Amino acid sequence: MTDTHRFIHDENDPSLWVEASLDPDTELPVVLVHWGTFFAAVPLDRAHVTARDMFAAANCSEVDASLVLELTETFDGDLRRVGRMMDRIRARRAHLYATTGRPVIGVEGGATIHGKPFVMLRRGSRRGQVTPAEARDMALGWTRVADIAERDHRERIILADYVEWPQIEEIMGRMARARYDEGGPSNRPERKGST
Repeated sequence: MTDTHRFIHDENDPSLWVEASLDPDTELPVVLVHWGTFFAAVPLDRAHVTARDMFAAANCSEVDASLVLELTETFDGDLRRVGRMMDRIRARRAHLYATTGRPVIGVEGGATIHGKPFVMLRRGSRRGQVTPAEARDMALGWTRVADIAERDHRERIILADYVEWPQIEEIMGRMARARYDEGGPSNRPERKGST
């Protein structure tokens, strides 16, 4: 069973992939995350925390962009003063968006001094930057993949009462292929690296 979503792609940065799967040891649903050399089978709650953080970062980056433009005008272009004000605003805001779980990928919203919003993604030494719209698309993709993993797990349990394991895998494979928006198993990255 696979349902793969691909994000962040350019010549300098390998894609970030998420895929619905089962943990082979526990047979519980997980989201497989692959970004460069990082690979992990992530519990669904951590995938949902990461998606929520992506939405929050996208929202904060757009607010920051507006604030930077307004404060730059208010303080007659004094970027040091704008920077100090933005630092204080972000510090006060931090508790409102505090993560209640462990995200898989660190996510932070921001804005340039020209008022352009962005969302930074990080895991170890790996970094990526996306627009707020791309961050929201990623969050929706992570949520969709986590939901598919959970639903497929439940369907497997139900099917186990009626058919043998090879038939279950065949049925689940056909269901996954029917869900593909683009790509497929042949587009999945090879698994390199470790958690």
